[in-house]
Amino acid sequence: MQKWRENIEYLGIEEIPDNVTKIEHLDDGRFRVLMDFGTPLIALTIIYALGMEERKMGVPGEEELLGRGVSY
Repeated sequence: MQKWRENIEYLGIEEIPDNVTKIEHLDDGRFRVLMDFGTPLIALTIIYALGMEERKMGVPGEEELLGRGVSY
């Protein structure tokens, strides 16, 4: 989790910890995100992090490449 936070801070990504009620895909390719706090956000990209445990794929090289191209 710490590595995730460092990466989003480094990239200048805004984290908004709120409950998403609806995501709409707009005609121009952007997204409208509706949340509990009421003000819709417009975004080009969304990272929807559910907070679940990773599920390994079980493919050759997965363990060796974890953190070097393979991530969950």
